[in-house]
Amino acid sequence: MSRSSSEHQQTRTLIRSDPARTAKRIRELDAYVRQNLLADGSFVCRHYERCRASRPKFFYEGQMSHVGTHYDLTVDGHGLRIVVVGQEYGQNYPLVTLGARTAMVDGSAEVDFTKRNPHMAGTTSILRCSGAGFLDKGTA
Repeated sequence: MSRSSSEHQQTRTLIRSDPARTAKRIRELDAYVRQNLLADGSFVCRHYERCRASRPKFFYEGQMSHVGTHYDLTVDGHGLRIVVVGQEYGQNYPLVTLGARTAMVDGSAEVDFTKRNPHMAGTTSILRCSGAGFLDKGTA
Protein backbone atom coordinates (compact mmCIF):
# COMPACT_ATOMS: atom_id res chain seq x y z
CA MET A 1 0.00 0.00 0.00
CA SER A 2 1.48 3.34 -0.98
CA ARG A 3 1.06 6.65 0.80
CA SER A 4 -0.44 9.61 -0.96
CA SER A 5 1.90 12.47 -1.82
CA SER A 6 0.24 14.70 0.81
CA GLU A 7 1.40 12.31 3.54
CA HIS A 8 5.01 12.92 2.50
CA GLN A 9 4.81 16.70 2.57
CA GLN A 10 6.22 18.48 5.55
CA THR A 11 3.86 20.87 7.20
CA ARG A 12 5.09 24.35 8.09
CA THR A 13 3.78 26.38 10.96
CA LEU A 14 2.65 29.85 9.88
CA ILE A 15 3.11 32.40 12.65
CA ARG A 16 1.89 35.94 12.28
CA SER A 17 1.87 38.85 14.66
CA ASP A 18 -0.23 41.98 14.58
CA PRO A 19 1.95 44.71 16.13
CA ALA A 20 -0.65 47.40 15.37
CA ARG A 21 -3.29 45.49 17.34
CA THR A 22 -0.81 44.94 20.16
CA ALA A 23 0.10 48.65 20.22
CA LYS A 24 -3.62 49.49 20.57
CA ARG A 25 -3.95 46.91 23.35
CA ILE A 26 -0.96 48.43 25.19
CA ARG A 27 -2.42 51.95 24.90
CA GLU A 28 -5.73 50.70 26.35
CA LEU A 29 -3.90 48.90 29.18
CA ASP A 30 -1.84 52.00 29.91
CA ALA A 31 -5.02 54.10 30.17
CA TYR A 32 -6.51 51.54 32.58
CA VAL A 33 -3.35 51.50 34.70
CA ARG A 34 -3.27 55.30 34.91
CA GLN A 35 -6.92 55.38 35.97
CA ASN A 36 -6.96 52.43 38.40
CA LEU A 37 -3.45 51.53 39.57
CA LEU A 38 -0.73 54.14 39.19
CA ALA A 39 -1.88 57.76 39.13
CA ASP A 40 0.61 60.62 39.29
CA GLY A 41 3.31 58.45 40.87
CA SER A 42 1.00 56.97 43.53
CA PHE A 43 -0.43 53.48 43.86
CA VAL A 44 -4.23 53.89 43.86
CA CYS A 45 -5.46 50.30 43.47
CA ARG A 46 -8.63 49.66 45.47
CA HIS A 47 -7.41 46.13 46.25
CA TYR A 48 -4.14 47.25 47.81
CA GLU A 49 -4.91 46.10 51.38
CA ARG A 50 -6.00 42.62 50.27
CA CYS A 51 -2.94 42.16 48.06
CA ARG A 52 -0.65 43.52 50.75
CA ALA A 53 -2.11 41.08 53.28
CA SER A 54 -1.35 38.17 50.93
CA ARG A 55 2.38 38.91 51.17
CA PRO A 56 3.20 39.23 54.89
CA LYS A 57 6.94 39.64 54.47
CA PHE A 58 7.73 41.70 51.35
CA PHE A 59 5.32 43.49 49.05
CA TYR A 60 6.30 45.88 46.28
CA GLU A 61 3.19 47.69 45.10
CA GLY A 62 2.64 48.93 41.61
CA GLN A 63 4.95 46.64 39.68
CA MET A 64 3.23 46.76 36.32
CA SER A 65 3.34 44.08 33.68
CA HIS A 66 4.96 43.85 30.28
CA VAL A 67 3.12 43.21 27.03
CA GLY A 68 5.49 42.36 24.20
CA THR A 69 5.19 44.03 20.80
CA HIS A 70 4.15 40.71 19.25
CA TYR A 71 1.56 39.67 21.84
CA ASP A 72 -1.24 39.36 19.26
CA LEU A 73 -0.17 36.18 17.50
CA THR A 74 -1.84 33.67 15.24
CA VAL A 75 -0.42 30.23 14.60
CA ASP A 76 -1.83 28.64 11.47
CA GLY A 77 -4.72 31.11 11.66
CA HIS A 78 -5.59 30.41 15.30
CA GLY A 79 -5.15 33.06 17.98
CA LEU A 80 -2.40 32.48 20.50
CA ARG A 81 -1.69 34.57 23.58
CA ILE A 82 1.10 33.66 25.97
CA VAL A 83 0.72 35.07 29.47
CA VAL A 84 3.21 34.68 32.29
CA VAL A 85 1.71 35.90 35.56
CA GLY A 86 3.40 36.77 38.80
CA GLN A 87 2.18 38.85 41.71
CA GLU A 88 5.39 40.85 41.68
CA TYR A 89 8.92 40.37 40.39
CA GLY A 90 10.67 39.96 43.70
CA GLN A 91 12.84 43.04 43.76
CA ASN A 92 12.29 46.25 45.67
CA TYR A 93 11.12 48.32 42.71
CA PRO A 94 7.74 49.79 43.70
CA LEU A 95 5.65 51.91 41.34
CA VAL A 96 7.03 50.61 38.03
CA THR A 97 5.10 51.88 35.01
CA LEU A 98 4.29 49.78 31.94
CA GLY A 99 6.94 51.63 29.95
CA ALA A 100 9.60 51.11 32.60
CA ARG A 101 8.76 47.40 32.85
CA THR A 102 8.95 47.03 29.10
CA ALA A 103 12.44 48.56 29.16
CA MET A 104 13.44 46.12 31.93
CA VAL A 105 12.16 43.07 30.03
CA ASP A 106 13.58 44.17 26.69
CA GLY A 107 16.97 44.70 28.34
CA SER A 108 16.84 41.27 29.96
CA ALA A 109 15.93 39.62 26.66
CA GLU A 110 19.17 40.95 25.17
CA VAL A 111 21.24 39.18 27.84
CA ASP A 112 22.68 35.74 27.12
CA PHE A 113 20.48 33.02 28.64
CA THR A 114 23.16 31.92 31.13
CA LYS A 115 23.38 35.48 32.51
CA ARG A 116 19.64 36.15 32.92
CA ASN A 117 18.12 36.54 36.36
CA PRO A 118 16.23 33.46 37.68
CA HIS A 119 12.79 34.85 36.75
CA MET A 120 13.73 35.60 33.15
CA ALA A 121 15.64 32.33 32.73
CA GLY A 122 12.67 30.43 34.14
CA THR A 123 10.22 32.27 31.90
CA THR A 124 12.38 31.50 28.87
CA SER A 125 12.63 27.83 29.85
CA ILE A 126 8.90 27.40 30.45
CA LEU A 127 8.16 28.88 27.05
CA ARG A 128 10.67 26.56 25.42
CA CYS A 129 9.16 23.56 27.21
CA SER A 130 5.57 24.56 26.48
CA GLY A 131 5.40 22.65 23.24
CA ALA A 132 5.57 25.82 21.19
CA GLY A 133 8.05 24.32 18.75
CA PHE A 134 8.53 27.59 16.91
CA LEU A 135 10.41 29.17 19.81
CA ASP A 136 14.19 29.47 19.82
CA LYS A 137 15.75 26.44 21.48
CA GLY A 138 18.77 28.38 22.82
CA THR A 139 20.95 26.82 25.49
CA ALA A 140 18.47 26.42 28.34
